[in-house]
Amino acid sequence: MRRKPLAMGLVVATILCLVAVASPAPPARALVFNVTYGLSVVSAPAAFRAAFQDAINLYQTTYIDPITINIDVGWGEIDGNPLSPGNLGQSRTNQPGNFTYSQVRSALISDAKSAADSQAISTLGATDPTGGRAFRMSDAEAKALGLRVENAPGIDGWVGFSSTASYTFDPNNRAVAGEFDFISVAEHEIAEIMGRYGMTQNGCGATLCDSPIDLFRYTSPGNIDLNPENGSYFSIDSGNTNINTFNGTGGGDLSDWLGLTPDVFNHSLSRGNDPCSTTSANVKAVIGFYGVYDMVAQWEHDQITRPRSISVTEKLLGCSPMISRRAFFEASPLSYATVDKNNTRFLLIYSREDDIVEPATQSEKFLTGLKQAGFFARRIVVPGAGHFWSVTRSRSPAASALTPAPACYGSLRDNSRTRW
Repeated sequence: MRRKPLAMGLVVATILCLVAVASPAPPARALVFNVTYGLSVVSAPAAFRAAFQDAINLYQTTYIDPITINIDVGWGEIDGNPLSPGNLGQSRTNQPGNFTYSQVRSALISDAKSAADSQAISTLGATDPTGGRAFRMSDAEAKALGLRVENAPGIDGWVGFSSTASYTFDPNNRAVAGEFDFISVAEHEIAEIMGRYGMTQNGCGATLCDSPIDLFRYTSPGNIDLNPENGSYFSIDSGNTNINTFNGTGGGDLSDWLGLTPDVFNHSLSRGNDPCSTTSANVKAVIGFYGVYDMVAQWEHDQITRPRSISVTEKLLGCSPMISRRAFFEASPLSYATVDKNNTRFLLIYSREDDIVEPATQSEKFLTGLKQAGFFARRIVVPGAGHFWSVTRSRSPAASALTPAPACYGSLRDNSRTRW
């Protein structure tokens, strides 16, 4: 991936293709994309629009910022111009102008919603770590941070896709030999319109300026990367934890990932590969220990048993069910207990004395759902044990972690359905 800076107020991004490399309505007050398809899209394959909408849906169901992002889409062109040679996808982003570190810091603090947000902003001190450099961001990111009117008109960005590359557009078959996964390319480019870019990519030319993402770019614990360097990484705890490594200076966008892990935000993409599904989905057996299988039920249980604490599910998903019930549904294993997936066997282990994860609304409800969908499912109820029975000492010998061990071993040793 490579980005070419333009004049102030506009930034362009591309993805190289030659390196080794029908929409539900969004919930109220959620992120909305206003998509305009250029005349060039008339000649795109029939599945193009549906696949692009699939990529849009990922963001509309993940983010809850009540803003509208206006995006223009081209096929074989971007904003009426040809794509740069060799590019699989390309983005062009409008920017509202320069901001100061103080403005960006205040906006990030005001916009914090999740535990991860709180962790990230806690690292932003009052002193500007860049020494006074200007900050730039996309129109869409400025909307999300309250630095621009949330439904301001006008195009926020353009994306274009190669009309000569061979793609798979099928959301259910994204790893096809000899073809690029179009949805991954679209997700990559859309994220750049949303603001996933930083230094050397934001139109400042030889005079470096920063974007919000650069405030979380580290070379080592406590040391922010102020200049393009190889090995810098994304971190929200002052560099102590490397969430992912940024692309280096050898070519491509600095704010893409280097490619050490499968991800649509890597700087390159290869044919026949869905970067989000390199792990086989053919799971033969699952063993669940005192698990949470229905996220909404756990949230409701926490409101009763721990009303003064934020539910673990809310901390994990970054919002409550009143903000996004779909997020809670899709994160619940119970939602995957359907007939088309019933080749996997389940062994659920739990205790009826568990006061943290209620067995009736979790393990037992999940077990019922699995059996209704035709799964081969069994359970082991550990008597007299609390939630952490597998790692704590219990007064009851029967509550030992060794109690279910023979069944666990047998389930892993034997792949036949007659084992349990």
